[in-house]
Amino acid sequence: MKLNFFACLILGLLVVPGFDASPAQLNADASVINAFLLMCTLEKPDFDALDKKSTAMRMPVVSDKPTKIPGGPSNEKSWYIPLKTAQCLFVVNEMSAGQKHSITLAIVAPLLRAESFKLKLISQLKLAP
Repeated sequence: MKLNFFACLILGLLVVPGFDASPAQLNADASVINAFLLMCTLEKPDFDALDKKSTAMRMPVVSDKPTKIPGGPSNEKSWYIPLKTAQCLFVVNEMSAGQKHSITLAIVAPLLRAESFKLKLISQLKLAP
């Protein structure tokens, strides 16, 4: 009984007047999440491997900023992900200083309905709310 109530509560959130839950936007949300899963979670982050993967996928480079920082190199590169339902960027940032190494990955996309996206992300990645 509680599960049915919870499902109805979420459905109610999707049909609130003025809340755009068009199929196109729902597909865009799913596409952004799928891009994140594909580019950021399948393998251990490695700048060169991700660069080769993005090149092999023919993703256009938006920016490429290799820089020298005190203590080591820094690389930041972003690619446009040509999705049919959403516009987004894949961004990789790598920094090294001495024996410390850091790499961050991100999918950047405009969100028209952040709360809806958050719920879909929690559900799809099986995260705790």
